[in-house]
Amino acid sequence: VPALLGEDAADWDAIERELPFVAGVMLGRAAYHDPYLLADVDARLFGDARPAPSREQVVEALAAYASAQLARGTSLRAIVRLPASEPPPIAIMSRL
Repeated sequence: VPALLGEDAADWDAIERELPFVAGVMLGRAAYHDPYLLADVDARLFGDARPAPSREQVVEALAAYASAQLARGTSLRAIVRLPASEPPPIAIMSRL
């Protein structure tokens, strides 16, 4: 079963162009680099009429999730997949 993987699925133009020819799309890395990529997935793929959240709402939701995970003892680096040499993103850390 063919699937669109990795960097080939880095934006909606690429996804929508290939989606008729594949059984699925893996957005893991693209979503880690740009969490907003998934903001309008329900509207684009399933016809959901609700407006997509703003970038700020996505960051707020990610910050809330990260905060809850930190409270459970999960490393923030495991959530945002940062190399050990890079500091956590300021947009998230400033909300924790």
